[in-house]
Amino acid sequence: MVSSSAIIEFNGNAIEATEALSKYLVTQHKLYQTATQHDVESEVIRVASDVSVGALGFRDAVQALNTTLHTRLGKSVVVFALGGISADPANPRQVNDRVMVGTLSDATEREIDRLTRRHALGSFRFPNDSWWEEDFYAKRADPDIFDEQNSPSLPCVIAVVVDSVGSTARFNAYQLVKSLLGAILIVAQYDDEGPIGAPWIMGDRTIAENPRNPSGSEDNMLPLEILAVESSSPAAVEWISFFGRWEDIEFESVMEHPKAGLVEFVANLEASAAARRPTANRVAAACRHCYSVAVERDIYLAILNATVALEALVSDHSPGGGATDRFVKRLSALLWPEDRTQEHADFLSGIYDERSRIVHQGFSSSHYAKVEMIAGEVRLLSQHAAIAMLDLMDRQSLWTDDELFTWLDAIAATQDG
Repeated sequence: MVSSSAIIEFNGNAIEATEALSKYLVTQHKLYQTATQHDVESEVIRVASDVSVGALGFRDAVQALNTTLHTRLGKSVVVFALGGISADPANPRQVNDRVMVGTLSDATEREIDRLTRRHALGSFRFPNDSWWEEDFYAKRADPDIFDEQNSPSLPCVIAVVVDSVGSTARFNAYQLVKSLLGAILIVAQYDDEGPIGAPWIMGDRTIAENPRNPSGSEDNMLPLEILAVESSSPAAVEWISFFGRWEDIEFESVMEHPKAGLVEFVANLEASAAARRPTANRVAAACRHCYSVAVERDIYLAILNATVALEALVSDHSPGGGATDRFVKRLSALLWPEDRTQEHADFLSGIYDERSRIVHQGFSSSHYAKVEMIAGEVRLLSQHAAIAMLDLMDRQSLWTDDELFTWLDAIAATQDG
């Protein structure tokens, strides 16, 4: 289709017709996850413009419109800057054909350009429009502007391909990147039960005291510190630090880990087959909520996010009651398929009960020490469950919700028997 410049005046009837046609096209072409109605309206107006100036025949308009909906509204490459994660500036890492991670550098720019071209989206160059590009462009313009002691710490960037455009693409990419950060975090601390600093999307909500700096060093990500005077030692002011470990996560180490398949699986989310997409969405959602746990300082919200991560893996919207029972049985089957005990069931029931108290009354009436213990337990449990789910899906070839829940319910039934 040859686009032409034209000014078209729309009266009320034309506007209503455009809106009605756009709504129909969204439904007909199943564009709910691809574009907004406004995006489709823009394409309708584009085709109408070509017809009005004679660049396109009326009979060809329908075919041209159907074609443009699948080409112009097809894909996007979206790039985010990341903090708390490091990569080799000279060797950006391609996770798969849709996701690439690297330090902001010329080499990374070239790789994102190749990624963009492979998906027929033209070329790519860092535009020098974002604040996190300032030091990169300053150094590019004058390599001697920074000395060794004053060299800037450039952020990592992650480029993802999503099958959508406009605001829909930005939302889908944001959700995907948070899922990927969750997967990266899970793998990074898989062998270490202690919490570590979570990487973050620069410009997003962050606990960094210096949000322009992508480093997660102790100087740049200060701990929460308070002063307290207690009845046990009156008049003595005590300094208390809620200190966390804030080392940057090394992306290459994550991708060399035996459990790196979780990152690769989430990275492939947008390319998942339609029949497998709902189950893939479950794993991605669990990773996203695990990430929220890592950046959340409110202990109640941490419990809620971790429990929702577990529910994303094993719960559904089956009619009727029994949600708690299904949650406990399926999660037990997932985590302990061969040696489940009543103790496991009681443990999971206790977590779900605590979650319910927080949901229904806004807080927990349990002692703080108990709530803190549950928060730590459910944080680890949610991370291990995400890994266990992917291992189970791969081991048993369970790639749809029906297959997955049938298997889990069958294993759970053996315990009931």
